[in-house]
Parts: sequence; structure tokens; C-alpha cells
Amino acid sequence: MRPELLPSLRPNRLVCDLAAIAGNLRLVRQKLRPGTKIFAALKGDAYGFGLQQVAAVLAADGVDGIAVADQADAIALRDHGIRTPILLYAGHLASRETVQATLDHDLIPTLVDADEAAAYARLATRPLDVFVKVDVGLERIGVPAEQAADFVAHVRSLPNLRVTGLYTHLQVPANVTDEFLRWQAGRFDAVVAALARTGAPMPLRMLASSASLVLLPGIEYDAVDPGGLLFGSRGAAAARIDFGVCPALDAITSRILQVKAAISPSYPDQMPFPSTPGMRLAVLPLGTRDGLPRFNAGRVLIRGRSAPILGAISIEHVRVDVSGIPDAAPGDEVVIVGRQGDAEIAFSEVMTRCGHRRLADLAMAVAPTIPRVGAR
Repeated sequence: MRPELLPSLRPNRLVCDLAAIAGNLRLVRQKLRPGTKIFAALKGDAYGFGLQQVAAVLAADGVDGIAVADQADAIALRDHGIRTPILLYAGHLASRETVQATLDHDLIPTLVDADEAAAYARLATRPLDVFVKVDVGLERIGVPAEQAADFVAHVRSLPNLRVTGLYTHLQVPANVTDEFLRWQAGRFDAVVAALARTGAPMPLRMLASSASLVLLPGIEYDAVDPGGLLFGSRGAAAARIDFGVCPALDAITSRILQVKAAISPSYPDQMPFPSTPGMRLAVLPLGTRDGLPRFNAGRVLIRGRSAPILGAISIEHVRVDVSGIPDAAPGDEVVIVGRQGDAEIAFSEVMTRCGHRRLADLAMAVAPTIPRVGAR
């Protein structure tokens, strides 16, 4: 069977509002000081919204750069025709293959330790732009702030490596205080000041993920790297502030495979769900392999009416009760999240039920088995 026919066999879709993403990018740009660059953080398959389609929209709308966590994602973007600068976030082991791929696909790696820098210097066959990540409080991968200026000087001393960027990500807990945010930003500023004293050219300074952009208005660095904000997701700490972004998740949909009468059981305690006389059920091609337990409201919409999920969700399928929808038929659209006519299963309903803090968490809960489809 031809691969292009396969998606029609399991008609599940995550519908992404690409116009909302482009509009969110423009809104972020309006909030920034003129000339500030935007590197769109597209980790996790663009936060679950589909890496290639999102990158294409942002590139067309003039984003200055794209940042990904996986080198394979960066290569896929290049193969997809994306020519925008691509930053590889920290977290790669330097090998002959990864360094060569970085060179072949014109990528910008992030360096965080001397061994990694030495490997890049040894294996690079031409001058290579690199960024350095500073850890100012997130306690994740990065050069400790107190060592960062010396580390940049060390990298600059190595052959073929040009430090063109310096960035950090802030720790932003749900109970974050302005004082804590500014303490972290101050640690980054101290690194910048130490570099300025060396007289060497200043690398591009990038600070501000989505939450810190919202919580630190008037931020004045050379670049920012919002992620969830581009998809209408701000995180718990910034949720109380209306930044004006629009949700990029339009809907998650499927279709009915089969409708049938439920068995009136002789062994009710052995059946997969309690049934009543005259009950009708519909079978949908969604299951645990698709992540359904993590993005459902316990019900779906069919023909604008609510149909509760029946029993446990299996690997490939789920059953819903259509007893109250007598005209339900195979092929009917099923809305798992989103609107159908005047009815709606709100994102917030699903997020609360499944324990998601951000809209992006909901999108990332949808497994790659469900195609991402763009709508404008």
C-alpha cells in the first residue's frame, strides 16, 4: 500500500490554527524593543503542533531563528526547505557524525563544557558559529554562571569556533516572585559585564522564554526564544497575565468506525462496561497508542451531542455511548476536544481532568500517531 493512503485508515487529526501561530509571533514582536531577534523554540515537535508545518509558517512570517532540542529535527527542517538559522539547544554528545551533520546542515550548536568544545574544535573542518548556555537558576544543563565568562574565553581560544551567542533560561515556578526572576537575570547580566571587560566582541545575548517574556515586561536583550507563548500557552506562573495570544489548538477529531447494539449480558460482572437495554455504542479508532487517556474529557461530541466514553480505553479503539444519538453512523465526525456546532468540549475541561498545566501540555499529550493538520 502506498504510504500516502495510510492516514485515511485511522481518521484522527489534531487541527492546528496556523493563523493564530503567525499572529502570536507578530504580537510578541510588537512587545519587544525594535531590532530584538526572535528564535522560536520548537521543542517537542513544536510543542505538539507539528514541527514542519509550524516552522514553515514562522519562517514565512519572518522569524529570525528556530531553536530545537534534537539534531534530527533540525535536519528534517533543512530537508523541508527551511533556510532560517537553526539553533541546537544544549544536550548533544559531540561525535564525528554529529559535528559533521552540524556543518553539513548549517546548524548552530550550543556548548556547555570543555570536552564538548574541544571535540567540536577538533572535528570541525571550517569555522563554526556556536552559542553558550549559562545556568542562572534552572539547575539544568548549562555552564554555571560563575564559570561562564572564563568558559567563553576558553572556547574563543579554540580553532574554528566563533562564540556568536550567549543565552539562558530562567526557572519560573508557579509561585515565582519578581525578585527571584530579577536575581536570575542579574546573574546573566554579570556574565555579560565580565565579557564586556575583556574587550572582545559581545555575542548575541538571548534571555526570555515564554513565561519570562510575560513576567518581565520591557526586557532588553538582543534576542528572546519564546516557545509555548507562540501557541497561546503561558504556563502557570504567567497565566494570570493576559498577554493577548490566541490558542493554536483548534480541535482533536476522529470518526466513527462502527455503530452497533450493546449485548444484553448474561454475565454482567464480566462485561467491559455496564450496559442497559437498548444501549447502542460506537467504536472509534483512538486508543492508548494515541495517548487518548491523557487528552479526553470522559466524553466526545457526535452530531453536536455528548457521548460518554464506555469502559477502559484499549490500544487501538475506544467505545462511546450513542444511545441518545439515534442517527449516529459510521463516518460521522467525532470531536474529542473543540467545538461541533453549538456544542463544545473546552480545552480547560480536558486539561483539568487530565492534569495539564498548559495548553502545550495538552497538545504534547497527543501521540505522533495522530497527524497534525494545519488550518488557516
